[in-house]
Amino acid sequence: MAEKDGQVERLEQEAKGLRARLAQAEEVLRAIREGELEIAPGSDGSGSASTKPNLRLRLGQAAMRTVAQQLERKMRGQTADLRATVEQLQGAVRQRMATEMALASANTQLQMIGEVNEALFRAEDEQALMDEVCRIAVAVGGYRMAWVGFAQSDEGRSVRPVASMGVEEGYLARAGITWADNERGRGPTGTAIRTGRPQMGRNFLLDPELASWKNEAIRRGYQSSAALPLAESGRVFGAMNIYASQTDAFDEDRVGILQDMADNLAFGIMALRTRTALRERSEQLRALAVQLTLVEHRERGRMARVLHDHLQQLLVAAQFWIGSLEQSRAQSVRDTAAELSHLVDQALKASRTLTADLSPTALLEGGLAAGLEWLGPWMKEKHGLEVVLQTDGDMIPLTEDTNIMVFQAARELLFNVVKHSGVKLARVRMAMPGDRVDLEVRDEGAGFDPEAALAAAGGSGFGLFSIRERAEMLGGGLQIDSAPGRGSCFRLTIPLRAPAAGQDERSIRLTPGPARVGRNLRRGEA
Repeated sequence: MAEKDGQVERLEQEAKGLRARLAQAEEVLRAIREGELEIAPGSDGSGSASTKPNLRLRLGQAAMRTVAQQLERKMRGQTADLRATVEQLQGAVRQRMATEMALASANTQLQMIGEVNEALFRAEDEQALMDEVCRIAVAVGGYRMAWVGFAQSDEGRSVRPVASMGVEEGYLARAGITWADNERGRGPTGTAIRTGRPQMGRNFLLDPELASWKNEAIRRGYQSSAALPLAESGRVFGAMNIYASQTDAFDEDRVGILQDMADNLAFGIMALRTRTALRERSEQLRALAVQLTLVEHRERGRMARVLHDHLQQLLVAAQFWIGSLEQSRAQSVRDTAAELSHLVDQALKASRTLTADLSPTALLEGGLAAGLEWLGPWMKEKHGLEVVLQTDGDMIPLTEDTNIMVFQAARELLFNVVKHSGVKLARVRMAMPGDRVDLEVRDEGAGFDPEAALAAAGGSGFGLFSIRERAEMLGGGLQIDSAPGRGSCFRLTIPLRAPAAGQDERSIRLTPGPARVGRNLRRGEA
């Protein structure tokens, strides 16, 4: 570019000198023609000229004509050289201006693409993304107006404007654009949607295809337009439209760049729709997981009530009548009554144990903390497993489904320790760092291969597979750190949800402190 600037400067200097010499030659020629120039021969045979008005020429007419012809030929030659130089200079200037304009246009298009890609990266909402891309086209691209429309499947095959920016002033409401194969659908927008190819309106004033919109467009300063199809997997679902204040503003190169921008917009729209659908699906799965947990818990509660309100009452009544038999005079009757009383006592104890197992009263009445406090002695009594419980930090109220999910997971994980670890001690730690519940169950037993265990679980029961599956449906997860010979650590994470208004739940505020064990366990061992 610097070398080209130097050439232009030299050409301008040469053109200036040629103009000066041409002016001198024209003045001499004029003087000769009007008889105002006297040419006297010099001592060396050459002629010197001086201007003396109204003097006769000392040379003959033939000599004067010869000199004049020589001067004319020289002037014509210099004029031709000057004209060629000037044309060369003008061509260089035009080329430079065209190069500068092309460079500026390319920079503008690159800036547009860059800002659109940045908007795609930040986008969280479909409407906001479309608004931002239209804004970039106007503010960065310098266009008069930009809008996005979606093809509708109604009877008239209308195009519904969903976003616009720039000088719109009610144009879209009056345009009546469709993608049907009729007068209102054969403009750039309708044709782009039908064919899936970009379309250009080169001149609103002259193009017959734009006649339906000419008056409204000219009134708002639109001179030309481009319609760019929005497609996903080959299916066109709309178009992005851009209007310029100059005629024939969209050449093939520019339309190609703008179509890339429209393709990026289409990708962003579909990605956001997919993300929204996945979010909705995730919420549905979470709701189903909550319902499944609650239904299971309520069914356990119903069975516990049946045992308590019916079976246990029948067993208590049976004990009463057996007691009367024990007063019989017949020894055989008293012996039989004693055996029956022993059996009924065992049945009553089993019923009460089953009732507690199905629906622990501590969990129902005291919340998660009380449930876990009850679980430690219960595991010791039933399975000989000593449980050390530790809570970190203050706890907040939990919803019923979260209480149940964490409690059931803790119980099942402790069952795994009993069945597979080969040790008699497990540690349980619970914390609520921010917006989640963390439950950790650790042992120093035999360990196992987590992947093999999960694959073998098959999803049945409330085992490891089911714990992980339900935790993921609630937006959390189960992490397993174990290997043969080095113990196991299970980390369950469940996101906290705001309690519904009026929902009955239990606060589990516990005082931070050292690890604690159940009432029947050794204290301070942690």
